[in-house]
Amino acid sequence: MAVGAWYLQPNFLFSLTSFVNLLNFLDRSIIPGSINQINDYIQKDLNTDQPDIYLGILQAAFVVGFVAGFILFGNLIHCYSRFTILGIGCSVWIIASLMSGISYYSGSYVFLFLARVLSGFCEASLQCTIPPWIQSTAPPAQRGKWLGIFYTAIPVGTALGYAYSATFSETAGWEWAFFVEACLMLPFVIFMFFIAKYYPVESTGPIEPEGEVKPSIASKNASQVDAVPASASVATADTTHPRPSRYEDLHVVLRQPIFLWLTLSVAAQIGVMVGISTFGASFLVGLGFFNQQAAASSAFGTVLLMSGLIGTPIGGLMLDRLLGHLSTAGDSPCQRTAALHRIALFAIAMTSAGLVCLCLGLLANNAGAFLFALGMGVALMVSINPALNMAVMLCVDRQHRVVAIATNILCLHIFGDVPAPIIVGLLKDRLAPHCSQPANSDDDNIAATSGCREESSGLRNTMRIVELWLLWVIIAFAVIAYLTRGSHSSAGADLKAMKDREVENPMIRAGASSVEMGNELVADAA
Repeated sequence: MAVGAWYLQPNFLFSLTSFVNLLNFLDRSIIPGSINQINDYIQKDLNTDQPDIYLGILQAAFVVGFVAGFILFGNLIHCYSRFTILGIGCSVWIIASLMSGISYYSGSYVFLFLARVLSGFCEASLQCTIPPWIQSTAPPAQRGKWLGIFYTAIPVGTALGYAYSATFSETAGWEWAFFVEACLMLPFVIFMFFIAKYYPVESTGPIEPEGEVKPSIASKNASQVDAVPASASVATADTTHPRPSRYEDLHVVLRQPIFLWLTLSVAAQIGVMVGISTFGASFLVGLGFFNQQAAASSAFGTVLLMSGLIGTPIGGLMLDRLLGHLSTAGDSPCQRTAALHRIALFAIAMTSAGLVCLCLGLLANNAGAFLFALGMGVALMVSINPALNMAVMLCVDRQHRVVAIATNILCLHIFGDVPAPIIVGLLKDRLAPHCSQPANSDDDNIAATSGCREESSGLRNTMRIVELWLLWVIIAFAVIAYLTRGSHSSAGADLKAMKDREVENPMIRAGASSVEMGNELVADAA
């Protein structure tokens, strides 16, 4: 089998893993997209008059599976191909989706909760494998764009999940939304296991059947990869550079003050996004902008979709332009610190603008103005996602990046999207208790109750409290900007010294040119 096959190329594998990421977040929106039907399901099983709290617990359940997956996959990444790990995680996700659909027939909230716990394994496998692969495989000048596209799956998957869930809940039933997505994921899982043998442990490029590493087509002009036997690569990882223990990795990562402030900022941002997305459709109905839950879910999902499609990729392109020569100049501490300083200033500007738009939306009295302001605010918020994830990788050395990413995701779940839907559900039940009634089979109109219309101010206050939580993002990045101040002069000195060495030693330029020419010949032959 030719290693140059299109399905082994980095660009194709990147597209495939981005789609898997999208499916993962589409699954995350099925429950809030069918919020009335799920509330009805919860009320029948638990006999409660406050179903929003238990719905928030369902939305946060996946983090338990993520923790277990993080512990498991964080160790397996040193022993197995990243695509084998991704295949295992997605296989568990398929089981979780099937269990979620079956829970409708069992009528058990506990069974549905356990199914949602298992769904966290997919994200754990994705975050432990793909972002570090992108950082080492993508051309240096395009890493922001690649990360932007990959993380576009978060808002776009969330938005599509709303419309997807609302469509099924109004036709076949919300349980079939889980059954269908399991079928969609199955061919990707089979393909992951199929290509795993061509990617050795902790490798970024496919290997020849005889064991030679083929230079990545996507990075042939960015980084040079020496062709060595796969067995030699593994031996080097095991002997020359012994694998650190999980405790040692965590100890190094958690000692970085910039990493801790980054984690706080990401947790706050994700908390706001999840709080808004979980109850966004019910807010639209409760405020009187829509009369039917299905229409509100579709409109809200469309706004999130457009915001994600516009904001995240543009944020990635802006990141590449913002970093400029720093993205291709190397991986020295001074250069990474200078890049972190620019990222911090960028995040402060975009988050501040997003907060202003969200607050202005609360003053709107019609659906069009409200949704426009909401869309602008969300687009500005998600535009920093590529920068946030690149910052997490830049604040530690290369060998610690897998653990840094996984730890960051774990912390943002624990302090962000786990408590967010629960807290927002409590606030909504407290400030607008008559807007939490589940739907029945004959009436899907929450806003029809006079009590909910009279409590519109309570709904606006709930959203206002959630949106003001973005102030933590601004504060955290202000601290990071302060900690990385004065880094540009050091990075500039490093760049000048590197260019001076190239001028003084013509062998460096000649060697680089010959390696580049050899890689182009290999690519053309493939």
